[in-house]
Amino acid sequence: MAIAFDLAEFFLTNALLGTERQAFAFPQREDLLGRLLAQLDVSAPERALLDASALVSFYQVVGQRPTKEPVSSIAPAPPDSWLRCSPTAGFYLARILAGEYPELLPEWLGALNKSDQRAPEELIPALLEVGVSQREWRAAIVRAVGVRGVWLAAQNDKWDYATGNADPELIWQTGSREARLFALTELRAQNPTRARELAASTWNEDSPDDRVAFLGALTLNLSLDDEPFLEAALDDRRKEVRSAAADLLGRLPDSRLSQRMIARVKPLLAYKHSRLAGDKIEVMLPEHCDKAMQRDGIESKPSPVLPKMGERSWWLYQMLQVIPPSLWSNEWRKTPRDLLQLALQSEWKEMLFEGWIRAAQRSGDSAWVEAILELDPRRTGLVKHLAPARREIFISQRFKQLKAPDFEAGIQVLEDLDFDCGVQSTRAVMKWLREQIVNSTDVSDWQLRQALQDFAYHAQPTLFEEIESDWPKDAIGRKMGFEALDEFFDILGFRREMLNAFKRNA
Repeated sequence: MAIAFDLAEFFLTNALLGTERQAFAFPQREDLLGRLLAQLDVSAPERALLDASALVSFYQVVGQRPTKEPVSSIAPAPPDSWLRCSPTAGFYLARILAGEYPELLPEWLGALNKSDQRAPEELIPALLEVGVSQREWRAAIVRAVGVRGVWLAAQNDKWDYATGNADPELIWQTGSREARLFALTELRAQNPTRARELAASTWNEDSPDDRVAFLGALTLNLSLDDEPFLEAALDDRRKEVRSAAADLLGRLPDSRLSQRMIARVKPLLAYKHSRLAGDKIEVMLPEHCDKAMQRDGIESKPSPVLPKMGERSWWLYQMLQVIPPSLWSNEWRKTPRDLLQLALQSEWKEMLFEGWIRAAQRSGDSAWVEAILELDPRRTGLVKHLAPARREIFISQRFKQLKAPDFEAGIQVLEDLDFDCGVQSTRAVMKWLREQIVNSTDVSDWQLRQALQDFAYHAQPTLFEEIESDWPKDAIGRKMGFEALDEFFDILGFRREMLNAFKRNA
């Protein structure tokens, strides 16, 4: 409660000029404060002024109404139907989030999802924070934090990507780009048609970067139903948007774009059989790269990544990778291996072989992938396109064939691993690593250490005891030190115990 002007002026004047310059008397007031001041002894002005100051100060405090905190309008989090994971599983998650083997978070999240459980409540904020920078883990994180996590994310703008599950329609209209992209991706998994309609509803208002990002979300559950929308996107004013749309249409073998590519390339390639000269693939290069080709995503200028490829070869190479490679093996009634061998013998080797590799990657044609790996085992980036059983066979055979001088080739296989190895392939890789450590003198300690560390994240954890007992510890101690071995087994053991935590209620 503020005091009146007359009192404020009285205190200011006497404080600045003193109480002896003029007769000392309080201003006349008829209220309660005035009656209280009248009771003070003014014969000692200095003391009276101090007493009055204390009285007025006290009067102001007791005269104020207590402040009221605003009532929160946030509803409490709804109950979660998922069971909380075991304390042991939560313990390993806490260690990962604290910086111990952060690469294992996707594996922990995958194990949680398989067990139909949720993360501990106290770790939800840290998990949501990880999703801010690690976009590829967001779907798994939102599944892990459950209903409480989505509720909590709504209270923090940094975590709004996770609120897409609540109401994708609302998020699409009001959310940030990150939240909209996540909501679109989640909706695409459940309702592909509605997700496409949502992207189309704001297409003309979205920025080019947003349009490219939203097209990327349509990769999931891609079908011919998306073709009209993607065909329209081929006419977008921005090149990167057109390229993204062309890439998606090229993944649909029956799309009009794929059929246009087939119509362009078929007259340019021919399989010729000759008893005298031998079989060969005849190639005619396209004469020009017209506007229709460019609309379909064909770049007119060659890529610096393939410096040996001329301009016209570059055009054909781009068209070739869009066409499913099975078309050529069916059309010419030859196995993928036969055609790839002829490609390697051709003067157009780089264009044909590399184009068919990209086509096999795009289509996921396992028969062509196996043929490529058979002819060029170094293409280990293709291994992920094989079925798990075939991957096991390839990796096992590959490491059995490698000799001591082939250390770099083995390292390349390990670097390309982005999946867990099974029992058979784990044993083959570990046998090769042991041989390298014991017998190779050309491999540095750092290389061996790195190879062990990389493989620890992909080896089969159930073989922990077998690997540990079968390892030549004396040889390791002499060549690279026990710390490298300890690091390998620390990671593998961590993974084993982490995964076991989901199999028990401990």
